[in-house]
Amino acid sequence: MENKELEADSHFKIIELLKELDKIGVDAITITSPYLCELIKTQFPRFKVTVGLYAYAFDLNHIKRWIELGADEITLAHHVNRDFKLLKKMLLYTKGKNVTLRLIANNLCLHMCPYSIMHGTVQGHFSCSDSCSRGDIDYCLMKCLSTKIEDMSNLISSDWIRPEDLCYYEKLCEETDNFNLSIKLVERTKSTKFLTRVVEAYARRQYKGNLLDILLWPKSDDMVVKTEPTAEEMKTMAELYNISQMFNYSKIFDLPNIYIDNTKLDGFLKKFVDDYACNHKICVSKQNIDVTDSNYCSYCSSWVQRAIIYNGEQVEKWIDNCREFEKALDRSEVFRSVL
Repeated sequence: MENKELEADSHFKIIELLKELDKIGVDAITITSPYLCELIKTQFPRFKVTVGLYAYAFDLNHIKRWIELGADEITLAHHVNRDFKLLKKMLLYTKGKNVTLRLIANNLCLHMCPYSIMHGTVQGHFSCSDSCSRGDIDYCLMKCLSTKIEDMSNLISSDWIRPEDLCYYEKLCEETDNFNLSIKLVERTKSTKFLTRVVEAYARRQYKGNLLDILLWPKSDDMVVKTEPTAEEMKTMAELYNISQMFNYSKIFDLPNIYIDNTKLDGFLKKFVDDYACNHKICVSKQNIDVTDSNYCSYCSSWVQRAIIYNGEQVEKWIDNCREFEKALDRSEVFRSVL
């Protein structure tokens, strides 16, 4: 928020917004600012305050401190999804404390993604009407896609939760006698058709099809926002960028056909329920691993051949284009000098 919650002019604009939200009957507010958490619980105690994903709460100390700040619900970092021993400790700690823990089930972020903080911050600025950021190039999304398509074990190691595996989380609640655990399904950029498909799959605890069809995969058919640039915007872009390179960038979102057979993933999560070691090992492809080195793990890679089908020619063509754009970006060849 660029510290705007602590600057006089914007501070009172936030207060007026909160008053309006209270007036029209809004029940809950999602924040990542500790100060806004305290402010809302002080001045608008009726609101339920949810701590958002980008606060990156991933251990017991985070939970403790957000509870002390007044949080009613805490969204946990993605990698907590499969750490059942930690989840159990969190549920035991929060039992009786009137706070809910929340997991995001169908996101497709890279496991331990190095782009996540940058991406969340960048998207936050893009969404502000007074931002100077144009948002023509989403570097983080591009790198996320290329990392997963070049090595599809990253599609498996991403911390999603299948509809069929919700039972493991329900069992955890029963074991701890703490049912204040919720599942969030995303996302706001997707169509009603996509959201309906997702909700039905998780409500039925079953999906027989391409797992990517219920995960946050940027397939164009499922996206809500599809705006073509105006003539004026095209003129501005031509002044700022090498248009041929921007054309290559646009082709990155013409994704190759990849099919993750969800029915072939039965039993996949059991390993994590019994023994989660992902934060202590390096996730690698099976063909690149030295099996004698205990620092590496290729478990997710071993599921690629079982569950993933793809068009090799499409994938290679996509990778070649993406690599060409990435090289041009690193060499500053995408941009026109404005100096």
